[in-house]
Amino acid sequence: MERGGYLIYGTAHMHRGGINATLYGQDGRILYTSKPKYGKGKKPGNEKGYVVGMSGSYPELGSTKIKDGEIVTIETRYESRFRTGAMGHMYIYLADRLPDNTNTPTMA
Repeated sequence: MERGGYLIYGTAHMHRGGINATLYGQDGRILYTSKPKYGKGKKPGNEKGYVVGMSGSYPELGSTKIKDGEIVTIETRYESRFRTGAMGHMYIYLADRLPDNTNTPTMA
């Protein structure tokens, strides 16, 4: 990461067969893990056996910091029976600084 910051949100994108995606800091610490939600029905957006969503992460404000120049690693895990279509990437949102404590909203 050329420029780091405080991790305020993260999620991943995976395809069918995905187990999870994890973001690691340079020192090996887990920054967060995102897991797929599989559909259980037949309607669009809930197709049985397909990824219909991914869990997100809202770490406690200020608890997860990525340093300027830190190398982060993304690991995606898939079931071994899938040979094509395996991919994964992550979206992360970083804050340059934390808000002052005078009117800091709490995150639900």
